[in-house]
Order: sequence, then structure tokens, then C-alpha cells
Amino acid sequence: MYKHRVQKVNYSEVTDKIIRIMEKGILPCGSQWESGRNKSLPFNLATSNCYHGINIVTLWVRELEMEYTSNGWITINQLRTIGQNDEIQIRLKVLPEDTPGRAPNKTGQTGIQVFHAGNFIPGEWKAESEGGMYRSDKTGEYKDQDQIRLSYLKVAGTVFNLDQIENLPEKYQVFDELLPLADREPEITAMTNSYGVPINVSKNGKCYYRPSIHEIFLVHQEQFKSAEDFERVKFHELVHSTGHKSLLGRSGIDRTNGISQKGYAEEELVAELGAAFLCAEYGIPGLMVHAEYLKHYISVLKNNNRAIFKAASQAQTAVELLMSHTPQAKQEAA
Repeated sequence: MYKHRVQKVNYSEVTDKIIRIMEKGILPCGSQWESGRNKSLPFNLATSNCYHGINIVTLWVRELEMEYTSNGWITINQLRTIGQNDEIQIRLKVLPEDTPGRAPNKTGQTGIQVFHAGNFIPGEWKAESEGGMYRSDKTGEYKDQDQIRLSYLKVAGTVFNLDQIENLPEKYQVFDELLPLADREPEITAMTNSYGVPINVSKNGKCYYRPSIHEIFLVHQEQFKSAEDFERVKFHELVHSTGHKSLLGRSGIDRTNGISQKGYAEEELVAELGAAFLCAEYGIPGLMVHAEYLKHYISVLKNNNRAIFKAASQAQTAVELLMSHTPQAKQEAA
């Protein structure tokens, strides 16, 4: 009987590509672009859904490598469906090196893998009728689902950038324009106020998050080159604050508890990615990354080929926590 084989994730290949970009002095985050794009986060054209976590990073890397101008992506099957629905031959662009007479979608164009993350409870654990506890068939012990749930990552498919496609109808190329920061600031303020972690702003001092009192400290916006720079730093510290023991409980958040330099660098990478995701959410271009930070990030990735996957996942979770405090999210939850 034929059994479908799940394609395994090549962690080293993905990590090596990201390291190569970092070694050029670039943190692979979409907020490098200074002009508004169709959507600031990579999205799937067929579903209009934005990608999450490690997919954001890998697709941004691909856009940087290939100098794509679009943030839109689509699978071959989705491309065929759109073509059938619109009765038009939409296909991947033919490259100069392609053999004449090849099938429309059999060109030298290459796509990039996207991943699906999830979690499961191993089969040995059976749910009990009361209290949400699970019992092991092997040992007889009891645990709650948070203790036994395991995460997984698998290849979900291959996508192509919209720049690689020809004959795409105009209706699929029209998107809402990104609003300027001045128009988004009330929404950002509403989110930070609802989130509730105090933000202390003064004309002197430094920008940092203090876990011991669960507060953020920033210098006044006047001391930044732009309002965008101020928001980026604020986002960075907000992501740090989500790691507090009362919230997401990330181990690298507090150096006073004997956290290693490696653990601190990992937490900084989470904050930097989270800030980039938030910048993209709010249409803020550019991202300040010091060379010294990049050196630490590269070291983390070279020592652990799964570190970027973990950091991206934690950054995504942090951003989702913060964005759950936006007025729109609260209205939808009501």
C-alpha cells in the first residue's frame, strides 16, 4: 500500500542561507525596504493570508536574494486554479535558458519551501474524563497536556513569488496601500496601553526592559532620528517584556538569574525578529541592527541550526500576544 512520505525540514540548508545574508551585514527582515509594498508581510495570493514565524524570515531572505519587488507568493496548484477560474493561461515566466517547447510550468524557475508548524500529544497518553489530565499507557503517570504536548515542523509545499509569474490578471495585483506611521500611531498607542506594561519615557538614560519590575524604559522620541526609529526600539523592548515569567516565560529574559551570553543572544534575536514582524504589521520600513549584534546572532545560528526556527516561533508568539491587545483583536474576541 502506498504511503505518503512527509518531506523533512533541512534545518542546515535554511540556516546557512540566513547566515550568508547576515554575514553581508543584513538582518533578513522585510522592513529593509524604504517604500510601501503591496503588503508588508509575505502573503499567499490565493488565500490572502500572511505567513508566520520562520516562513516570514525565509521568504524575506528569498526576496533579498532574488531582488523581488513583490511580497506575494503562490503554489503551482493555486496558480492553475486561478488560471482555470479566469480562463486564462497564467504561468511561470519562461527563462532565457529554458528549452523551447517545454510545458508552461516546466521552466527553470525555482520556488522556495514553506513550512507548517503544529503540535500533538503522543499516542501513549490518553485523556482522562476529569481535570484535563492525561494518563500514560506505559508508565501510568498523570500529566496535563502542556507537559506532554510535542511540537513539530514539516514542509508544507513550494511557493513562487509573483515576480516569477506572467499573465496574472490585474485584479490579483491591486492591494490596499500602506498607511503612513502618523495614521497608525493611535492604533499602536491603543495596543501598548491595553497591553499594560508601563513604558517610562525620559530625556536621559537608556532604552531597556527591566524584568524585576516588569517595566520598559525609553529615551524621549526627540533623541531619535525619526519617529520610526523610536517605534522600532519600543517594539524591541515590548517583545522582551512578553518573555516575563507571568506571560510567556522565556528563559533568556533575565541575565541576573545566571543566564549565559548565548542565552542572552538568543533572547535578543527573538526581540529583534519580533520587532521586525511588528514593524511590518504597522508598515514601518528599515530596521536598526548593530554589527556587534549581528555577530552574536551569527554565532548562535552557527552553533545550532535550529536556533532561528525557535527564535522565529517565539517571536511570532510574542507578536500574537501583543497584537491580541489591538482594538480590532479585542472587538473580534468580544
